[in-house]
Amino acid sequence: MKKILIILSLFFLALNSYAKDEDLLNASNAYELTMREANVDKKSLVDTSKAILIFPSVKKVGFIVAGMYGNGVALIKNGSNFNAYEASISNGSIGFQIGYEDNYMVLFVMNDEILNSMINANIKLGVDATVSLYKASASVGAVSVFDKDVYAFVNKAGAFAGVNIGGFVVNIDTGKIFNQNSYAFENLVKTIKKAY
Repeated sequence: MKKILIILSLFFLALNSYAKDEDLLNASNAYELTMREANVDKKSLVDTSKAILIFPSVKKVGFIVAGMYGNGVALIKNGSNFNAYEASISNGSIGFQIGYEDNYMVLFVMNDEILNSMINANIKLGVDATVSLYKASASVGAVSVFDKDVYAFVNKAGAFAGVNIGGFVVNIDTGKIFNQNSYAFENLVKTIKKAY
């Protein structure tokens, strides 16, 4: 019986590790697809940001009352490297809105105060932080001066009317860290650091 429990434990550990690697690979793909068409100085944005949050799937659904939720990866700078943690984003709203949407979203956090608020789960984008939101495939004009708290890039898919970035709650869980020695983590960092 003990052997069966040990085998089952090892199986679930391996399954969990695979799922986490899959999350990192999905984040790498979402970053690539969202940022490749964004008309900004990407190198400066990456270099000056304190953290990069990548959400491979942010779902919004609603009819009058709407909800939005997504899980992702928060890459927090540690010198010239990154530490990767689990992150979430959510929102609820009432008003004229109808539809369904599933987006990639990439957030660049530009100062330590906002980053610390995200870690402590007590921040609302657009309320507690100044945010610039870009639809990556339709950005107009180059952005090279980064003076907002957060820069958000979204790769739109779907039709959702009446929702903006205001009031989104962002949380970084530093108790849930990704394996920094995995191929998936190395791939994600390489995707972010490469020049476009």
